[in-house]
Formats: sequence, C-alpha cells, structure tokens
Amino acid sequence: MTYEQYWYGDVTMIYQFREAERLRIKRQNEFAHLQGMYFNDALYTNLANFFRGKGKPATAKYPEEPYDILGEKKTAEYIEQDNEKERQRAYDYFDAIIKESKRRKAERERKSDPPTLPSV
Repeated sequence: MTYEQYWYGDVTMIYQFREAERLRIKRQNEFAHLQGMYFNDALYTNLANFFRGKGKPATAKYPEEPYDILGEKKTAEYIEQDNEKERQRAYDYFDAIIKESKRRKAERERKSDPPTLPSV
C-alpha cells in the first residue's frame, strides 16, 4: 500500500490490504507445511530402507503421486474404503460397550450372591 493510497485513498482499502497480507502469509505457511511433509517422507524412506537389515527387501517407498491437497481424486473405491473403516470402528466401539456391560453385570451378580457354606 502506497503513501497516497493510505492517506488519500478509500478507507476500506486498508482492510482489503490487511486481508490480502493475511492470505499471503497463510499460503506461505501451507506451502512450508507441504514441503515439510515431502521432506519427512523422503527422510523416512531413506532411513527405513537403510536400517532394514541385510538381505531384506526395501519396504518403505516414497509416494509416487503428489499429495491430493484439494481432495479431487476421491474415487468411489476410496470412499467405500473410508466407509468400511468407519463401519469397522463403530462395530469395535459397540462390541467393546457390550463386553464391558457383560463384565459389569457378572461382577454385580457375583457381589449379590450370598456366600455358600461348605457341605459336611
């Protein structure tokens, strides 16, 4: 923003320039984060393959495609996998609730049973 724009221009321009600067900084931050993710993948791939052990095949691979940061490549298969993971997580959650409920019920019944005397 120039001197003339600041002192003699439209008052709302200040807010627009401030918002533009905020968006520019946000974009730089996201770019730096993305670079860090790629660097992390490269470092992990090299170290994992270096320390894999003698005679073992390389298991860690660098991503073959760039990250889908815009979410444009969600295929039907990908969506189905997400749905299946969500279903399995819900099943595990409710299964754990049922097991805990049964355990508590058995514990309550055990506490409420009167002690039996040994028969002679």
